[in-house]
Amino acid sequence: LWIVAVFGILAGLFVLMKRKLPKKREAVIEFDEIHSALSHERVRMDKLLAKIGLHRFPSETTTQFADRIETESRFDQAAQVSLWYRTYSACRFRPVYRPDDLEDLRIQRERISHSWKHLESGENTHV
Repeated sequence: LWIVAVFGILAGLFVLMKRKLPKKREAVIEFDEIHSALSHERVRMDKLLAKIGLHRFPSETTTQFADRIETESRFDQAAQVSLWYRTYSACRFRPVYRPDDLEDLRIQRERISHSWKHLESGENTHV
């Protein structure tokens, strides 16, 4: 009788373990997708800045880039762009993802882009 009880317990543990594995896998996939989406937003911002001749150095972190934008750049939105990169870094490297992070970054990037359309046409490009 005790063999049946042990077998039942083992079977129950096996079922519980199987149910937990997909949740862990889903969390990893979600985590990877979020980081990929955040990186995509950063690349879009990088391309926007490249249009005015401002590039992040290969060895430069996003926080270092934000510092350089803030101290060396002379365009009207330098503080906003610097803040965007600091926000990106905080979102990207925070241990827990907040659902609004990605959308907030996207909205901020679009606001910056819309506020300086004149930069793309060649005006105020003192970077």
